[in-house]
Amino acid sequence: MKKEAHLKKSISEIECENRRVLFVCIGNTCRSPMATEILLQILRKKGIKNYDVECFGVNPYYPDNREVKELRERAVKDLLGDIIWMQKHVPKGIREAKPKPRDVLVVLDKSILSDLLEQLDGIEPSLSILVFDISDPFMNGPGAYQSSCRQLKQAIEDNLERIINE
Repeated sequence: MKKEAHLKKSISEIECENRRVLFVCIGNTCRSPMATEILLQILRKKGIKNYDVECFGVNPYYPDNREVKELRERAVKDLLGDIIWMQKHVPKGIREAKPKPRDVLVVLDKSILSDLLEQLDGIEPSLSILVFDISDPFMNGPGAYQSSCRQLKQAIEDNLERIINE
């Protein structure tokens, strides 16, 4: 009986645990932080709360380049009008993510999929993986960042149900 109560509590805790959406790009400096900011703002506007949104890179770029930081923040502000999270961003590698079965992994560049899977050796088979092909704006000026930001917003909006219901 005691074991059953403990088991029920564990299942209940699992059900209440936030699901995570993990955006992944190459360096975790451009696309994945912009995607994180965009999804956070969309979820906030829709009143959806039980998701943690994070971002990672397969080859994170340290330290975060000031010019890149300014370009990505400007692109998001121009598109959405505000930033709620991105100023706190620090690039990190996908190995730090430790994906769980309920997580949704959104890969922003199909060319990194094999590297990603290699780094996540022993990945949970039940992990949901979505692959977008968003152009990489890294060090290509404001127009490239704005274009990538628009592509991200469109891809996230078009796939929102898949992202949050996988």
